[in-house]
Amino acid sequence: MKDTFRILLMAMLAIALASCDKTPQPEPEPEPEKPELNQNLTFTLEVAEVTANSAKINVSHNGTSDDTWYGFATTNTNVNEAVSEKYTELTSSASISGLKKQTSYTATVNGLEPETDYVYITFGLSADGELYGKASSVKFTTAKGELVMEANKAWKVEYTGAGKINNQEYDHTITVTSTDNNKYFITGYDKATFEANTIKDIAEYELEYLKAWLNEYNTANGSNITLDQMLFEGSGMDALTLTPGDWYALAIGVDDNGELSGLYAVSDLITIEEEEPTEAYASWLGDWTWTGSNGVAWDVSFAKGISNMSYYLGGWEGGAVPEIPVEWMPEEEAWVIYTYNYGTFDFGNNMTGDVYVNGNDGEYIYPMEGLPICVGMIDEEGNRVCYGYSEEMEDGSVISISYMHFIADISGQYYMLSETTDWPTFPIIITPASKATKSAEVEKGSVQTFANAPYTLKTYYRSYCESVR
Repeated sequence: MKDTFRILLMAMLAIALASCDKTPQPEPEPEPEKPELNQNLTFTLEVAEVTANSAKINVSHNGTSDDTWYGFATTNTNVNEAVSEKYTELTSSASISGLKKQTSYTATVNGLEPETDYVYITFGLSADGELYGKASSVKFTTAKGELVMEANKAWKVEYTGAGKINNQEYDHTITVTSTDNNKYFITGYDKATFEANTIKDIAEYELEYLKAWLNEYNTANGSNITLDQMLFEGSGMDALTLTPGDWYALAIGVDDNGELSGLYAVSDLITIEEEEPTEAYASWLGDWTWTGSNGVAWDVSFAKGISNMSYYLGGWEGGAVPEIPVEWMPEEEAWVIYTYNYGTFDFGNNMTGDVYVNGNDGEYIYPMEGLPICVGMIDEEGNRVCYGYSEEMEDGSVISISYMHFIADISGQYYMLSETTDWPTFPIIITPASKATKSAEVEKGSVQTFANAPYTLKTYYRSYCESVR
């Protein structure tokens, strides 16, 4: 009983003490006010630099350093959708990382894919995950990555000898058997040059050569043939101008943008034997006197280039300038000289210029590489004669070459390369002279023939040879 009273007494005492405690309790601290977000925040974006795998974007905005924002690159061109996806990603974490406060900033984006279209997007975003202001975007495309060449097992390149393409006979054809639809063109290189260069260097040079040839052809003929029309898709055949010696034929891939795809294939070694000179070809070897219709006579020589294919004409303008390449046409038993560019030379005093052998009609110089200058043959009376090239153009004007000479094109001005003032004019009568025969080595060059291309001046000139016999 006594214990019960003790318990009640202690409880009453605790209540009394509690009622006597007058200590004030602390007031709860008010929550800080959130800063007002700048809903007028706008961005200005400028692409500063683009590589194959990175980009730099200059970012500025009209706010202050209190305005936080976020920027990113994406392939999604729908800006609103891209912002929504990025917002969801950023706010899925406990805290948002990557926010910027600079009013002017250069953003660097790495890890991009070459040759890809991207959009860089910026938008206002608070640390609490609130969107504000107006999102901005700028587009850019990454550069092409370093070209990597890869042998295409779907292509088999083979030498198929003489053959007909588009009803035209060729001495040397190359056939590519393909089991895919990758596009390519066909070319060839002599063994020494092929082994001295990388496949990449060869591919880059040959594609540029093809593009330059196509541009020159379209300019000369008023045509609009595209690079794509010059390419093969699937199995194909083309012709090459192969001279005696060892060669490799190549298929080189080109993508839909007209650039190298990196694919290639190489044939087995091709060995071309030099033919024995025919009687018609050999009859021109030696030394001759060329007498023009104006009475001017020069002594020149025909040196062997490649048997039944080419010569070198020496002694023109006194021999102070290079020998002139001459092409032999076996079927017509005639030869042709074309306008030829020897390359760019230094003439001193900071002057460089291209050197040509070319035709002149007496008023105008025609330094158009590949344009015929003259054709030589034995006429029906047995005379050796050289005729100047003549053709009526589409606009009614007539090219009628009067004589042949060397020039240098220096900054668009033409300069003669010898002291000669009178040249033998066409037609020229050719008679034997008494000089020793000279020899010459063949000059290697690109061997793309473009057999699948349409009409060319060379094809035309073969028919012209027949018309002047």
